[in-house]
Amino acid sequence: MTDVDRLVGRLALALAALAVVGAAVAVRSVGPIARTEAPTVVAAAPFSPTATATVRLQARAPERGGWSEKTIVVRRGTRVRLVLRAVDTPHGFELASFGVKVLPLLPGKEQRVEFVADKEGHFPFACNLVCSPRHAEMVGQLVVRR
Repeated sequence: MTDVDRLVGRLALALAALAVVGAAVAVRSVGPIARTEAPTVVAAAPFSPTATATVRLQARAPERGGWSEKTIVVRRGTRVRLVLRAVDTPHGFELASFGVKVLPLLPGKEQRVEFVADKEGHFPFACNLVCSPRHAEMVGQLVVRR
């Protein structure tokens, strides 16, 4: 077994341990805090085919607050422009239902991504780069309404 094989094995074990700890923390944290936060409504005006909603979303490790917006609400058909920024450590962003994936978000650097919210529903977004032992808490949701 080479040194590289041992290193890869240790890294896999460490990531598995982080996933288990993160999942346990996430299960315990789905209490009243997650349900009492007011959503951020960024596009509440009557629908316009050219409507664009700009959302500034900052990522902080969960122990420092997590996403600056936990819930984002837009109207169906709105072009959503996300301005993403990591504050403390590298993060990532994924909104799989709309094919949005950004890696990495480096502290102090902004990245922009746009998509059209063309289907109604509740769509989860998450940090897709292990950023902390509480990484599993780095989640939010996009709500697309009629």
